[in-house]
Amino acid sequence: MYPAGQPDLSVPSARRRKGGGDAEAKRRRRVASYKSYTVESKVKASIISSFRWIKDKCSALVGRY
Repeated sequence: MYPAGQPDLSVPSARRRKGGGDAEAKRRRRVASYKSYTVESKVKASIISSFRWIKDKCSALVGRY
């Protein structure tokens, strides 16, 4: 028996990790990373669109004078 907080060294580290060999857990992590890339690209597009709108409004305002 190991004291509390000590890892069981008889078990390989790959098996000690949660979901280390679980194909479903790997798939969930992979899909989550895809979703994060999608959200990141949507935020980036929104920011670019906002700056473009501000630029167009300022250009229109300056163009009047």
